[in-house]
Amino acid sequence: MKRRPLMTACLLTLPALLSACLPAPLRSQSGSSLTLTAQLDDTLKVAEGEYRRPGPAQLRVQASGASPETYLYALVLPDQAHPSAAARLLMPTPQPLPGGQTATFDLPPASGFTQVFVVGSPRTLMFPALGSNVGQLSEALKAATAGLPAASWNVTTQVYRAGDYGQLRVLSEPSGANVYLGGNYRGRTPLTLSAVPAGNLALRLELQNYAPLTRTVTVRPDQLAEVKVGLRPQPAVGHLNVQSTLPAQVQALGSLKEVRGPAPLSADLPAGDYALTLTPLGSPLKAAWLGLSVARNQTVNVWCAPEGERLSCQIQ
Repeated sequence: MKRRPLMTACLLTLPALLSACLPAPLRSQSGSSLTLTAQLDDTLKVAEGEYRRPGPAQLRVQASGASPETYLYALVLPDQAHPSAAARLLMPTPQPLPGGQTATFDLPPASGFTQVFVVGSPRTLMFPALGSNVGQLSEALKAATAGLPAASWNVTTQVYRAGDYGQLRVLSEPSGANVYLGGNYRGRTPLTLSAVPAGNLALRLELQNYAPLTRTVTVRPDQLAEVKVGLRPQPAVGHLNVQSTLPAQVQALGSLKEVRGPAPLSADLPAGDYALTLTPLGSPLKAAWLGLSVARNQTVNVWCAPEGERLSCQIQ
């Protein structure tokens, strides 16, 4: 199986922390006199950093700083999962950009994750071959800015994913179940999601007192997938722990279940009332008897020890 580069994995899991995953030349330059602000157009935007294909058409950039003019360059790196991925160099028109004005880059169609590094410089830059990954791109930028004062240029970064999306409607009986899609909470049933990445997705429903339900759903581009499920009631279950300072045989007798075994004993029990009997082993002490109740999700701890002529038990 082909491994994806480490940088791509970092982007997939921590897009908000992208700067921590990048080589230094591709990060925002600390102490720079130049400030760059970039914004993607939201025509096809479905969520933060998520777009329908072919992705955002334009990127608008504003530059401000000590220099009256700024030369701008956009280094566009497509999804590295694509075999033919290669970075592209884009420049806006007009060039250079007067201070305080906004330049627009026309972005190429995209699929998957795309990284855009906008470079601002007080003079023109000459770039060598950009390569096809962040390491090669970093070296190209390092070479292009080698003759510039360290605080005179800067970089700003945009990351987005372009893909196919469909709709998903989730219904449950009873309603009010928590819906998790791909491990992320999305709301409660009945629930309709208008922008769901196309493909096979893990769906999980959780509702108190009902068994969790997990299944795979297929969402097709520009289509509505509907899931209707009946949730199965989950029996009310608690837990019983019995400890004894003397060897003893334990019996917990209830209307739905009986448990026997030597102490210490630990068992899951249906919620309800139980008669607990502990019979000492190899001892003339009389058996202990205790009535107790076990509630849903409750753990009942019982401690038993000799008391006079008998074994005595107490709920802790």
